[in-house]
Amino acid sequence: MFKALVPPEHYVAGNSLSSGSRAMAKVVGPSAGGFLVQVFSAPVALLVDAVSYLVSAVQLARIAPREAPPSHERPRLRAAGRFILRSRTIRAALAATATVNFFCFVTTTLFVLYATTSLGLGAGLLGTVLGAGAVGAVVGAVSATPLTRHLGVGRTFLLGCLATAAPLLLIPAAHGTRSAVLPMLVGAQFGSAMGVIWIDITAATLLTSQVPDAMRSSVFGAYQG
Repeated sequence: MFKALVPPEHYVAGNSLSSGSRAMAKVVGPSAGGFLVQVFSAPVALLVDAVSYLVSAVQLARIAPREAPPSHERPRLRAAGRFILRSRTIRAALAATATVNFFCFVTTTLFVLYATTSLGLGAGLLGTVLGAGAVGAVVGAVSATPLTRHLGVGRTFLLGCLATAAPLLLIPAAHGTRSAVLPMLVGAQFGSAMGVIWIDITAATLLTSQVPDAMRSSVFGAYQG
């Protein structure tokens, strides 16, 4: 649907808006939900959430793009896998994102335990550190379009891979007083989240521009799987 709605020259901007809206929801959503629960009640918060989904569904139903017919090659996932292996650009992007994701997921899995037990962060400070990641994601979405305009999609993708992984080195380096540890953890979460958004936006742009219409959904599925 994305390619049917967005012209090629606006792929990066469109993906930036999509990623930015998700990042903004992570920043605003918990605060808005907590406010609704505190002022009204949990059932009212759930009702508002349900209504928001209904409004979104109605808006989506009003869109009628002309999409390309799906590929009839069977099985589609195998055909998508062959396409990825034959495409130098998509193959390299997949190898890079898989490597970055593996180590980032390992870090994310252990981070909360390490921060609370080894570094002694309480719930409030931990929330501040994790919130910095959401802010970094918003900044990444806002900066992606001018960055790709200046560097190009490929170089911005590479920069995103570096920016995602490099700040995480601040986590094992965080020692000493709380005033020294907290900025390092905030910087790690902020910088890494910003890099992740750069990867998401540029990878989606590459897939949209490089993959034929008829097999895009299958390639996206194989890529994300």
